[in-house]
Amino acid sequence: MDFKKYIANNTVNAKPISWGGYINLRKFDTPFLVEKGSSDEGYLIEHMDDREPDPRYQNSWIPKEEFEKDYKIADTYLDRLNIERAELSIKISTLVNFIDSKDDLVDEYHKEQLGAMIEYCKILDIRISKAKV
Repeated sequence: MDFKKYIANNTVNAKPISWGGYINLRKFDTPFLVEKGSSDEGYLIEHMDDREPDPRYQNSWIPKEEFEKDYKIADTYLDRLNIERAELSIKISTLVNFIDSKDDLVDEYHKEQLGAMIEYCKILDIRISKAKV
């Protein structure tokens, strides 16, 4: 299985692998590490930087639940558009709640920003629709 690109606070290449598979890959022979549970699901991570990944130093394993909470697949243009759209939706919702709160800090610029964000969201929706074709 090939690595796919994922994004969180950092960008990594990752692919599913069990804990036992990771232990075998790294050739660990430590009882503590083997006891963890060889069938535990997770992801093999290649940490990215300006160099090519170096398997001796940059590979790690993350449990499936933790990985899927922190990382979103960003392997394709459409993946990245969907991430951008989801993040924008959260920001729009947060701004709407702030405007609706009638806080003293709410002014016309917040409403103008909301309008621009909604227009941006519509443009992303169009781009996503076209990318799916």
